[in-house]
Amino acid sequence: MNLITSTFLLLSIPYFLAFFLVRLLTTLLHVPCIVHRCVLHHSILHTYWRPGMGAPMC
Repeated sequence: MNLITSTFLLLSIPYFLAFFLVRLLTTLLHVPCIVHRCVLHHSILHTYWRPGMGAPMC
């Protein structure tokens, strides 16, 4: 592995880490919204669900 490739890899690691952390944070922030939407959706579906309509999906 030559110097340019290794330098590029070393420089790209922090960017990948930052990107991953941002993705993780946004996902964690979205989880309560998704759970709330799921619960709301499921309660609505279970209230109006009839056999033969298919399984209630989130």
